[in-house]
Amino acid sequence: MLVEFALRLLPLMACVLILMDVAWIIFAWGTIQEATREGVRYGVTGASNGLTNAIQNVVVQHSVGFVSASNAPALVAIKYYSPNDLSSPLPKSTPLRGGEVVQVTVSGLSLGSFGPIFRSTAPVVLTATSSDVMEPLPNPVTQ
Repeated sequence: MLVEFALRLLPLMACVLILMDVAWIIFAWGTIQEATREGVRYGVTGASNGLTNAIQNVVVQHSVGFVSASNAPALVAIKYYSPNDLSSPLPKSTPLRGGEVVQVTVSGLSLGSFGPIFRSTAPVVLTATSSDVMEPLPNPVTQ
């Protein structure tokens, strides 16, 4: 009886741990996706000068600790594009105006798992991107 229990418990625990790993990864990805969406939502309003730093702070606030103030400069990229040229970002010195596109990306977020998934102990690297068109602004703001 004890041997049968041990033989059934091992695969059951493996399934439970895999389920927990997959759920953890999906939760983390969903969280950083929502954080980028909130950053873009804040960015389209052009609410303040120094918009890039303000957007980065919004992403940190909504990332539930996956992105912190210390690792945000390395993980969070904020770019602005002209609606006529979406292939190259605007230079940092360009004042922002309504109608331009703001893009927030969180990339390179390494997430460890509870156990080796598919016999690998390498961390899962997550990326999330969101973009939207800025609202018309009464005055141009700086990046």
